[in-house]
Amino acid sequence: GKTLPEDFDLGSVGIIVGQVLVKPSPANAAVEEELYYRVQIPKTPLKRMVPASALRGAEAAERILPGVKVRVNPGPGREPTFGWGRVQRTDVGVVHRVLLDGIVEVFFPTEDKLWRGSLQDVDTT
Repeated sequence: GKTLPEDFDLGSVGIIVGQVLVKPSPANAAVEEELYYRVQIPKTPLKRMVPASALRGAEAAERILPGVKVRVNPGPGREPTFGWGRVQRTDVGVVHRVLLDGIVEVFFPTEDKLWRGSLQDVDTT
């Protein structure tokens, strides 16, 4: 099977920003034709090439849109990508925007500025 880049884990949620079809070449005929996606993950400086066979849709992340109410819920044993700030797990905020790299900006009344997290850090209420 194909492996993920070192800085990805099975819980990583990112944005597909491009694709490349790798084809066999005369120099390396053993390579099979395969589709790879360029994926951007928050706090990861480079877009990573990931085999299409290693990806799956993140249906919960597709519901995270501007205007939607959310709570911070990074999952068991995880901290939010950029920390909690003054937000608590029970607080409800409103998504202000979702950036192309998978970062979510959320308005919480307890914060002086927009709270930042990744798509995997928030759940719809």
